[in-house]
Amino acid sequence: MLKKFEIVDHLSDIGIRIQTESIEEFFEFSAWGMFSIMCDIEKVEPAVKRIVKISEKEKLTLEDLLITWL
Repeated sequence: MLKKFEIVDHLSDIGIRIQTESIEEFFEFSAWGMFSIMCDIEKVEPAVKRIVKISEKEKLTLEDLLITWL
């Protein structure tokens, strides 16, 4: 699998470092990174593909949106 993120030490816990060229990749790689900490993602296979859309009337910051996504 292509390395999309880097796990890094953090003072309070663990973190991930992501470097991308688009916001879409940032959200995708954030999910990969989080789930790689939680389980062995090499053993997980996709079962369902979904398209997620957020209404503009939900005035969320990018940080709020990332938290909601994860």
